[in-house]
Amino acid sequence: MNRKLEKLAKRKQEKQEVWRDEGTKEDDDNFGSRNITSRTDGDPDRIPIFNILEQAGFDTVNDPRFTDEVLQSLPKWSEVKELYGEPKVMGLETCEYYRESVDEAKWKLAVAGNFNSGTNFLHELLRKNCVSPPLWQVPWGKHYPAYFRETNQVQKMKDVHYSNVMPVVMVRDPYTWMQSQCRQPYNARFDHNKSTCPNIIPYNTDIIDHPRYASMKYVPIHVTYSKEPHLKYKHPSLAHFWNNWNNEYVYNRTSEFPRLIVRMEDLVFHGETVVPQICACAGLKTKGKFHHKRNVANWNNGIDKNPLHGAGLLQSIIRYGNPETKRTGYTPCQLWAAKNILDNKLMNAFGYNYVEKFGDSPSDWADCFGYLKES
Repeated sequence: MNRKLEKLAKRKQEKQEVWRDEGTKEDDDNFGSRNITSRTDGDPDRIPIFNILEQAGFDTVNDPRFTDEVLQSLPKWSEVKELYGEPKVMGLETCEYYRESVDEAKWKLAVAGNFNSGTNFLHELLRKNCVSPPLWQVPWGKHYPAYFRETNQVQKMKDVHYSNVMPVVMVRDPYTWMQSQCRQPYNARFDHNKSTCPNIIPYNTDIIDHPRYASMKYVPIHVTYSKEPHLKYKHPSLAHFWNNWNNEYVYNRTSEFPRLIVRMEDLVFHGETVVPQICACAGLKTKGKFHHKRNVANWNNGIDKNPLHGAGLLQSIIRYGNPETKRTGYTPCQLWAAKNILDNKLMNAFGYNYVEKFGDSPSDWADCFGYLKES
């Protein structure tokens, strides 16, 4: 019992330390009035990156977290643009219809997105910048597919009708999204070893641990949204899961309702451009100068498990601005599988790039000859 209490006390202390590092809510909301020292010398191609850090209140000159190693690992703006192009907000054309069809007193933004897509990050940015705070989730469930919009109701949101909210749906590059699912799968369960994940197709070690995979092409994903049978989904693989969930909101018939779709990477690198557009969609003004969010991760470390307390944004800039990040944890075989499975229409619509270079050595492909033979 004493050991349990000690763990709880330690966890509480860690949370308090991170909160102190981020500052109080009042400090957070008024950081623009503080004197922030920003580093704008050196490579002009990195100036936009320092501007983003300044928006979150970082002092890149005096903050001890900004070591030479950290500064050198910051991406160049040209690299970010090559990775993601210009910022995208899909569905802006549906905003006018939403405002005309819903009583002004009921206009409300509400957050949606798959696991590990950055929904908590989105909620915090909207809370800090829009004059009216958003709902933490859409009334049919934040992580639920769009299919459930009219049929499912979150118990605590019975007074919110699904048609009165403007959903803001988060998407994320499938390569880094699958990496996060390996770290924290939430309610999407699949057999995997963290040292050999993502495992879109079974590794030899997967087959040894689970002999049934010897006759299966992919490692299936079982998603449980509720204990009720109709709220349990099965997807052929992680890549199929990404396709299926996003297609529900983008292209399927159930997606024919007002909604915005926002890339997580645009919140990191283009928050100042994207967030005001989201606020305006629901007829909301912004609070003034854009305030970024220092700590991107939630407590479960879903989007960004980082060693720098209160510096999740910094870690995310380094991670998602590096083109090599997308390859981390993937063997050539898994990259080949991703290229073949990920929905081309969705990838183009979101502006995400495939990893095209796999591997040249025969040994690189030793774990997937069976897959290639069937493809």
